[in-house]
Amino acid sequence: MKTRWFLALSAAAAALLIHLTPVSALGGAGQEPDTAGETVRKIKMLPLDEKDTHTYGWVRISADALTLGANHLSPENFYTVYFENGADKQTLGEEPTLRTSAVGEAKYTLRLTEPLGAKWSKIVLYQHTDGKEDLSGEMKPVMEAKLR
Repeated sequence: MKTRWFLALSAAAAALLIHLTPVSALGGAGQEPDTAGETVRKIKMLPLDEKDTHTYGWVRISADALTLGANHLSPENFYTVYFENGADKQTLGEEPTLRTSAVGEAKYTLRLTEPLGAKWSKIVLYQHTDGKEDLSGEMKPVMEAKLR
């Protein structure tokens, strides 16, 4: 009975140790990691309304993609992602407009064919206040992520 108990505890401890040990400590193949698609930079996206304490978001930039996510936005509403620097404002990508889910979640991905560079100082998420998908209607900025 004591032997079984000891073996069970030993096996559990070994499993926990292996689970917590970084792969690099186990030797690995000695190759450089593939950095394509890995996050190069992660930025918080903050609500522009100081009273809004529930909405939050993030931007992840890798070598070949920019991904934006936000939660607790207005459900089933249209939003557009703009890149801004002072008075300059521009959408990037073929589909800069997205629609939030029934619970107010949004996700936007832009494939990068070249680095973003220093042209843009921030990414701003605009809500379509008229409820329409097209970019000609009225919009208001609701969140931003500063790139510099």
